[in-house]
Amino acid sequence: MITRLADLGGAHGYSEPGRITILESLTRADTAAVLVHEFAHELLHQRGDDRQTSKTVREIEAEAVAFIVTTAIGVRSSVDAIDYIQLYDGNPDTLRQSLHRSKRSTNTILKRHMRSCKLARRRRLASNQRDAAAHEALVRQRHILEHEDNEMLRSYLVQP
Repeated sequence: MITRLADLGGAHGYSEPGRITILESLTRADTAAVLVHEFAHELLHQRGDDRQTSKTVREIEAEAVAFIVTTAIGVRSSVDAIDYIQLYDGNPDTLRQSLHRSKRSTNTILKRHMRSCKLARRRRLASNQRDAAAHEALVRQRHILEHEDNEMLRSYLVQP
């Protein structure tokens, strides 16, 4: 479940198991980045993983996932991942230690995104096909009516 609120006390978003809350004033790009970041928290930190991690590690993992996913799908967020990671005292060693977990979550999100895109494409195609079929039926109907009108007109003109 996704909720939008006007004020989050300086945060752009947060997640609790099964619920993501984001700031409603975010741009579309920032909304996408924050949603991916918070969904990464869901995948990495709220699904019964027994591994205890610090806030620094949790934030670095989620931001790494958000950065990779948004870059892969072409979203340009105003949130700078490097600044965010530095805010939590992140360093290359912390990133390396979490690489496998971050990679797994990134793959999960990108696969879901691709499935969603394919489904949307199929729906658009089906809608376009229905629209084309409806248009073709209208053209046929108009042609038939015009033909009938022409036949009626001829019958009046040809009458003795």
